[in-house]
Amino acid sequence: MFFQEMAGRTQTCLRDQMPARKARSPGQENGPGESKHSHIGISLPGTFEEPVAPVYVDGRLFKTLRGEAIVAEFNSILDGYVARRYGGGGRSTAAPS
Repeated sequence: MFFQEMAGRTQTCLRDQMPARKARSPGQENGPGESKHSHIGISLPGTFEEPVAPVYVDGRLFKTLRGEAIVAEFNSILDGYVARRYGGGGRSTAAPS
């Protein structure tokens, strides 16, 4: 159940924040696809799997998130990426180096 909630919270957060992100940074879109083939993506754990989620940035493994803060950490990484790639400034400056 934890992982389904995590996936749901991530989807909700992305959906809720997308209008503001698009206004600040035109040109970005959410979309389906394998996380390792996206500009930025996360592979969430399945049911009964440990809370481990690899994050891919521009096709490369950037970081593996662990524990119950996966959603918050991913959102911080995402905000930093959007700010760098599309301008307009995200809420956070956390970003891959």
